[in-house]
Amino acid sequence: MKIATCIPNTIRNQPGHLYPTWAKTAESLNFSSIGTIGRISYDCYEELLVLASASAITQKIGLMTTVLLGPIRETALLGKQAATLDRLSAGRFTLGLGLGARQEDYTVTETPYRHRGDQLEEQVLLLQKIWKGDKIRGAERPIGPAPNRPRVVLSGRAEAAIDRAGRISDGFLAAPSPADDIKKQFQTFREAWEKAGREGKGYLGASRYVVLDPKLQKQAEDNVRDYYGFGGQEFIDQILSGLLRTPAQVQDAIAEVKETGAEELFIWPV
Repeated sequence: MKIATCIPNTIRNQPGHLYPTWAKTAESLNFSSIGTIGRISYDCYEELLVLASASAITQKIGLMTTVLLGPIRETALLGKQAATLDRLSAGRFTLGLGLGARQEDYTVTETPYRHRGDQLEEQVLLLQKIWKGDKIRGAERPIGPAPNRPRVVLSGRAEAAIDRAGRISDGFLAAPSPADDIKKQFQTFREAWEKAGREGKGYLGASRYVVLDPKLQKQAEDNVRDYYGFGGQEFIDQILSGLLRTPAQVQDAIAEVKETGAEELFIWPV
């Protein structure tokens, strides 16, 4: 199992030069990938631009949105941006997509909140057409840049979201969860994959939150409350209870997640 990290682009009030430096350091430490977390209606750095800056000063580390909210983005533009980033990084980019649970992100982008699962499914299918080189929506030429096809990985806790990932995407990223829950989610993904008659096997990833510096524990908890406060105290407590705070806890988490069959574990700093 590969170990990945995440650029802390959702931690507020950080200098922009931190992120390329973070990516360069992560590559020097042999992390497999760097991810991003993001939304629109929050004072944070936009994911695709952050990864583009990271791609310019790295050569081998994977780049992945873990995850970007798909339906609030216009699909043709997102397809061009993703293809561009994949070409700029010599094929290192994976587009991780999800729905998000905050209605505010949909309101601010004037996107319908209802039926967003259906919107995501339609979006993935259209992205695949764009990257295949098909002309869409009356365009005289393919959107490009071609030839190109970034990998698409979906995420979500609901069974319908996992089933969707198995049917139409290249893989599934599990949110921070107990190992038994991750195993069940992976099984649901595999069953949907096989039922759809797909060949090979899809990517399986997992994630955990971490803060290791004892001096930053309170700040980390405040960051969690600020970013995830919409979910209420029970949701915040759930995230904080799973927060890895020592090297020993990180090692234990790696061993537990490895047993689920995950291909890659993203360790997200808070």
